[in-house]
Parts: sequence; C-alpha cells; structure tokens
Amino acid sequence: MVEVKLYRADMHKAYLGRADLTDANVESADLTKAYLGRADLTGAVLGRATLTRASLQGADLTDASIGRATLRRTTLYKAVLTDAYLGRTDLRGANCNSAELDGANLAQVDLEGANLRDANCAGVNLGRAEVSGANLRNVDLTGANLREATLSDSVLEGASLAGAICRDARFEGVRLDGATLHGATFRNADMADASLEATSGARLTLREADLAGATLADADLPAVDCSGTDLTDADCRGARLGGGDLRESVLTDITVSQGTRCGAQTSAEDAADDAAAWDAIARAYNDLKGAYSEAGLVGKARRQHVLERRARGYEARANGSLTGYVQLGEGRPSVTPGQGNLAAYGAYLGSWASRVTTGFGVRPFRLTVWMLVLFAVAAVAYELDPGITEPIYYSVVTFTTAPPVDSEPTLPLVDAIALIETFGGTLLIVLLGYILGNRERF
Repeated sequence: MVEVKLYRADMHKAYLGRADLTDANVESADLTKAYLGRADLTGAVLGRATLTRASLQGADLTDASIGRATLRRTTLYKAVLTDAYLGRTDLRGANCNSAELDGANLAQVDLEGANLRDANCAGVNLGRAEVSGANLRNVDLTGANLREATLSDSVLEGASLAGAICRDARFEGVRLDGATLHGATFRNADMADASLEATSGARLTLREADLAGATLADADLPAVDCSGTDLTDADCRGARLGGGDLRESVLTDITVSQGTRCGAQTSAEDAADDAAAWDAIARAYNDLKGAYSEAGLVGKARRQHVLERRARGYEARANGSLTGYVQLGEGRPSVTPGQGNLAAYGAYLGSWASRVTTGFGVRPFRLTVWMLVLFAVAAVAYELDPGITEPIYYSVVTFTTAPPVDSEPTLPLVDAIALIETFGGTLLIVLLGYILGNRERF
C-alpha cells in the first residue's frame, strides 16, 4: 500500500469522497469545506488539521489521531470514530448525529453547541470537555468519563449514562429527562436547576452534588446516595428516593407529593457504625417529616416520625457504654462511674418499648393488638375459674373499669390476672387517647 503524505497540504474544498486514506498523514492540512464522505481514514493522522465545515459523513476514522484539529461545524453524521484520539479538538457546532465514538478519547475537546443525537459514546473519555448547549438526546454514554466536563444547558433526554463517571462535572440547567443513570457517579457535580424528570438509576451517586432548584419529578432512583447533597427548592413530586442515603443533605423547601417515596434510608443505616451516623440519619428523617407535614401529607409525615424515633433509639444504643466504667491501670482495675453511659441503654430500651407498643405514639393499630391480646388472655384465664360464670363479660368490665363485685375469682393466679388486666387496660386506654391526639400534630 502506498503511504499517503499530505502534511500541511492545501485541500480547500477538495473532493475526496470514498477515498482510501488509511494511515495517511494529513497533519496540519487545510481541508476547509472539503468532502470526505465515506472516506477510509482508518489510523490516519489529522492532528492540527483544519476541517471547518468539511463533510465526513459516513467516513471511517477508526483509531485516527485528530488531536488539536479544527472541525467547527463539520459534518460527522454516521461517521465511525471508534477508539479515535480527538484530544483538545475544536468541534463546536459539529454534526455528530448517529456517529460511532465508542472508546474515543475526547479529553478537553470543545463540543459547544454540537449535535451528538443518537451517537454511540460508550466508554468515551470526555474529561474536562466543553459540551455546553449540545444536543445529546438518546446518546449512549455508558461507562463514559465526564469528570470535570462542562455540559451546562445541554440536552440529554433519553440518554444512557449507566456507570458513567461525572464527578466534579457541571450540569447546570441540563435536561436529563428520561435518562438512564444506573450506577453513575455525580459526586460534587453542579446540577443546579437541572431537570431529571422520569430518570431511572439504581445505586446512583449524587454525594455532595448541587441540585438546588432541580426537578426530580417521577424520578426512580432507589438506593441513591445523596449524602451531603444540596436539594434546596428541588421538585421531588412522585420521586422514588427510598433505600438510599440522605445524611447531611439540605432538604430546605423541597416539594413533595403523595407519590413521593422516601422510606427508610437502608444504605445509610447499613453503613452506620457510630452515634454520629445515626444522628445524621435521624436529622434527615426529621427534615423529610417537615416537608411532608408542610404539604399536608400527614400519613407520610408520621412514617418519617417513626423512622426518626427509631434512628434516635439506635443512636442511644451506639452511645451506650459498659466497659467505660472499668479503668485498667497499672495496678488493680478501678471503677469510674463518670466514664460509662449505662443510661443510654435505658433510653434505647425505652425507645424499643415505645416502638413495639405504640409505634412511637402514632400507630394505634399496634396498641389495639396489645389490647386484644390482654383481653383474650384474661378471658381464657377466667374461663378456667369456677367462680366466674361469664368470663367474656368479666374481662370486658375488668379491662375498662374494675373487676365486677358480683363474682370473684377463686384461684389466686386468676385473681392476679384480673389485677393486671385492670391496670393494663387503664394504661392502654390512656395510651390510645394519647396516640389519637398525637397523630393530629402531623
């Protein structure tokens, strides 16, 4: 094969359609407005070449080196640039619709205003690239590197960013509606005023990202990591954010609806290993409780209240210490009451008891179950006592007021059960009134 050398050649408006330029050296050449449709440029060197307004429609540029070239407003429709190198290339306004860019290196490339609709950019390197105002509808960016890239005001509707690395990237005002974000990382990314409506993405990382004013309506983001994320004024109506991590996130003035699902922060709770972690989890639940309560969604506010109180109980357990009482010195072990924290275990047990019996003061069903259990056990015991002729009637009266005077238990054990039922019934009725009144706070 004859080696083609076109170094610094002037091919302004040249016609090179279907030309075989495999491994050609076209470095620093002027191909302004040239036509290279369906040309074979596999492995070619086009570094610093000028291809402004040129047409490379359907051209094969596999493994080509196009670093620092100028391709402003160039047509690359359905071109193949697999594994090509385009570092620092000027592609402003270029038409890369349906192009094959998988595995290409576009580090620090300028794609401002470019059209990459339906392009295959899987595994592409766009680190520190400028992609503002670009059209990336339905683009495949699976596993792509967009670290520190700028995509402000770009359109990525229906795009796939599964497994993409977008750390420290700028996505202000970007439209990601309907995009797939499974396993993507947007840590510390600027996504203020971005639209993520109806996006989907399990195990998405948004840690420490800025989503102030963003739209997450109807987004399906289970197990999302939003720890330290700024969600001020975010629209979360219909969003699914359960199972994730919202520790230290800013949830001021977020908009929620009946369809918003923010259940237990499973990921955060599984990772919590000290009192500080449980405190952060509880604070997030409290913020969500306030958001739901302000929206008039009392049922969901109660759910967050239960989760908050449960987290506070685990926080108390984590604060508990028995070994702190015993100090091992050089001589005999000494006991220092001020070093331990047995009271924290008492707080945890109290929290557990409240959870089991009253659902932290907002779950009347649990208390009703305990009332029925006490009533049924007592009624069965009264059935065994010959001195009680109507056990069910006796149990009802004993539970609600005091044992009837017209019949008395003959067995000491049954007599003790009657006393327990009287005390327990009165206590449970008082607790029921408390729960019903407490529920109105939300």
